[in-house]
Amino acid sequence: MNKLLNRSNSNFAVVDGIRAIAVLWVIFFHAWLFQQLTIPGFIDNIYNYPLFYWVTKGDLGVDLFFVISGFLIGGIIFKEIKSSEKFNFKRFYVRRFLRLSPVYIFAIFLNLYFLKEFGQDNLLKYWPNLLYINNYLPGSPMGWTWSLAIEEQFYIIVPFLLVFIFPKFRNKTTFFILLSAISISLTWYYVYVLKQYRLPFNLTFFTKDWGAWFNSYYMVTHLRYIGLLLGVATAYVNVYKNNEIKKIFENKSGLITIFSFISVIGFIIFSFTPVGEWMPMKDSIFNHLNIHVGRWYEILTRPLFSLFVAFIILACIHGNNFIINPINKFLSSKFFYPIAQVSYSAYLFHEMFIIWVSPRLVKYLTPDYSNTQIFFITVFVSLIVIFIGAVIMYYLIEQPFQKIRDRIKFK
Repeated sequence: MNKLLNRSNSNFAVVDGIRAIAVLWVIFFHAWLFQQLTIPGFIDNIYNYPLFYWVTKGDLGVDLFFVISGFLIGGIIFKEIKSSEKFNFKRFYVRRFLRLSPVYIFAIFLNLYFLKEFGQDNLLKYWPNLLYINNYLPGSPMGWTWSLAIEEQFYIIVPFLLVFIFPKFRNKTTFFILLSAISISLTWYYVYVLKQYRLPFNLTFFTKDWGAWFNSYYMVTHLRYIGLLLGVATAYVNVYKNNEIKKIFENKSGLITIFSFISVIGFIIFSFTPVGEWMPMKDSIFNHLNIHVGRWYEILTRPLFSLFVAFIILACIHGNNFIINPINKFLSSKFFYPIAQVSYSAYLFHEMFIIWVSPRLVKYLTPDYSNTQIFFITVFVSLIVIFIGAVIMYYLIEQPFQKIRDRIKFK
């Protein structure tokens, strides 16, 4: 139990906090989203309550995961290269496999049971998931694991980029700007040319149009890797420019305070601005703006959101001002640490359970409770069962394989 409750000195407390918030945000989001399967019309009611708009933006929780994953993996790679001037690819990939795949395979077997009534009881259908290419194959089981496919694809590519390509750039900033520009340019091409999107999207969850948007735009790696990349860039600054960045933040200059304010406000704005990608909005700020404003908002949302998160991470690690201090204290709370520790198992398990339990709770509770009450009961029950399941998966699968990983000697 100590492993679950006591944070290691090597952990960044702020990262644990962000990871915990990310998984909680995604769980709330999916609990809201999948109520539509059992209570038609319920999903759009939330648009009447602006204070709850953040629930509709739970997909940004995945971008939080991307930034911290890039930061942690980038840190591992850069520290090894800096200390030994070489990189052990075999060790990296074996450790990644033992960290991610065993509990993922177990989750696949759980999914065979929980979603068998939805036709996901054929093990042969899961080969795209096992190869981590399910984000490019529409209809693959465990649709929410598209983000794991993106991360795994990134883990395969990024060591080669950082070992063989990155050193050739005299100005390291150019490397990150170039790769960021590629992703932003591709998103521009999709939004303006290929798909001709406009905001609000006004899509209805699980319809044909929504599926086309989700499968060919929302979850493809070449449009979504920028959060991971900015996490890696943050790791580079933290490893190679540690003294310089400390001095910058310790000076407590007005510019750092301004950037801190912009990052926090920007984070809040993006977290509370629905764009109708899950259900049509009767009214939206984008209905009253020029079409290009909405399109550029869509193109730049994730890059800017990820940049704000990356800055907040660095500011919490090195900074000390009246804006960052309370945020750092909040994110570093001991409450978040155990949630962060089991977040991977919770993410794997959460959606299959929500899809399975929602119709059962609705059928049982409908005579006596309103739709809103049913939603909160669903969230409460889901959170309890998901995290109990995640703790079990953490101790029975994640921890044993991490011990195996740590015992393996690599030459």
